[in-house]
Amino acid sequence: MKTELEKINDVERLLKVTFEWNEVQGDYEQLVMNLRKNFKLDGFRPGKVPVSIAKKHLAARIQYEFINTMIEKTFDEAVKDTGILDYIGSSLEDVSFEENKPLTYDIKIEVDPEIVLPDYKKGLSVQKKEYIIEERDIQQYIDAVIKERAEIEKVSGTIESGYFVTVDLVNDQGSRQEDIKWEVGTTPLDGDVEKAFIGKKAGDEFKVVLTIKNKSSENTVFIKNVEKHLYPEINDEWVKTNLETVDTLEAWKKQIYDSIAKEMGDRAKYEFEQNIKNWFRDNIKVTLPKARIENYLENMVTQFNYQRGGKSNINPADIKHFYRPQAEESVRWFLIEEKIKEDEGLDVTSEDFEAKIDEMLALYPEDQKDSFRNIYKQENYRKQLELQILSEKIFAHINEFVKVEIEKVKLSDLTQN
Repeated sequence: MKTELEKINDVERLLKVTFEWNEVQGDYEQLVMNLRKNFKLDGFRPGKVPVSIAKKHLAARIQYEFINTMIEKTFDEAVKDTGILDYIGSSLEDVSFEENKPLTYDIKIEVDPEIVLPDYKKGLSVQKKEYIIEERDIQQYIDAVIKERAEIEKVSGTIESGYFVTVDLVNDQGSRQEDIKWEVGTTPLDGDVEKAFIGKKAGDEFKVVLTIKNKSSENTVFIKNVEKHLYPEINDEWVKTNLETVDTLEAWKKQIYDSIAKEMGDRAKYEFEQNIKNWFRDNIKVTLPKARIENYLENMVTQFNYQRGGKSNINPADIKHFYRPQAEESVRWFLIEEKIKEDEGLDVTSEDFEAKIDEMLALYPEDQKDSFRNIYKQENYRKQLELQILSEKIFAHINEFVKVEIEKVKLSDLTQN
């Protein structure tokens, strides 16, 4: 066997393989004999058709099976012969064979590119958000709970600010919307519109200009129902009566604060890691292997359809188009992680794995821990956890060289935007 490897670009190689006739003659003749055994032709007993005649009748099948068998049998060895340890995709480009002549085939191989990392150990400046939780953020959460538990009282009299109305609308184009519920004094029933509603009552009909989704139009309003919501007074007694995990208002506020802090801390961590990824993306030029991107997109199509009961009317090509930017970013970061892992000798030990399981099991009741420990040790879960642990190690390594730029952000600014 003779092999030759040509570099097409950063991720593609052309493998040329040649076998002299004497190297493949035995395989060829054995295949002919095997096919001849079951070949039937009028005038001959099964298996007794002369070789020359059998070859003539079976020429196309012999050619097809011999070429496929030989490629399948020799391809991996030919790849190793060139020094390539791993490849991620291959396609047959050319093949040539005739009896008594050499067998040659060309296969395009896709490999991961050589990554040259930027000198991040000199330090990389990365922005990290610090979310500021204020008293009004906690109160906003409490107000939302209060609204859910409000007592509703139907109003037969006139409308006041803060009441809730159920209306039908007919706009100036004749389009009708029914059973819309709004709070008077909030968008879109604020300002002059609020004034138009105050003093009206159920059964009234009038015209008013409403601005909905930044579009203003005159509407005929039919008030179908008016109600007011009676909110409970929130104090220690209410908390003790209605909540299971705390028994004072201050304890509830602290619980809310801790919950928001955990959520926003996770968000800040995610955004910070995304900023690190973006720094590497902006400082590395790399050709992405098409096979890895295509594999990612195929998995996304499978997940997309699975989430919809195994079927979807959306064209797979459209799904792939939508997820392609995500696929490219994921593949790029995978290649960067693999390079850092290789350079720094990072790996996941059994101790790392057990520590991660213990960390996760801390969230479960004692009587469920053994059951979940066994689940997490199953192969599919184990692989996911090992990838997560490795990713955490890589970010921990990078963080040693990060110059963090803190940006303080109020939660109220987020809700306003």
